[in-house]
Amino acid sequence: MFRQKFWLGMKHSLPIVLGYFPLGFAFGMMGREAGLTVLDIVLMSTLVFAGAAQFIAVGLIGAGVDAGTILATTFLVNIRHLLMSTALQPYLKGISRTTLGLVAFQITDETFVVGSNYHATQRPSHIFQLGLNMTSHATWIASSWLGAGIGTLVAQPERLGLRFALPA
Repeated sequence: MFRQKFWLGMKHSLPIVLGYFPLGFAFGMMGREAGLTVLDIVLMSTLVFAGAAQFIAVGLIGAGVDAGTILATTFLVNIRHLLMSTALQPYLKGISRTTLGLVAFQITDETFVVGSNYHATQRPSHIFQLGLNMTSHATWIASSWLGAGIGTLVAQPERLGLRFALPA
């Protein structure tokens, strides 16, 4: 049962990961241009996992803005994740706080919508949500890493639309 639900969550993440890959790649490239190391970028994608906030943070870092302002700005941008996690909580009753924390940590706009639709029409499953969230998160980390590592090899990234990935 665990494997089936987790796999189902992974399958439902396909439209999300197809969108995350170019965005994560662009984030990795922009992070390098702002002076971050590959490790900085991978850690940010692992520990923050909030594309809009990450793009904003990289822009602010590149502009030389102080850390307090960056933290406050990203907190305000991410406050919506608290609301999304709270909205999913009724579907995820009876799970440990650790598992609930992991689900909440990996919530994004996209995984919230897909998960909410699934839970509203199917039997709610935290295992489904974990498969959905973890696959999406792993894709974001991998694509950010690739963008940071080999993004500098892309000649004229604006021709691929990578400069307009999220800031636009």
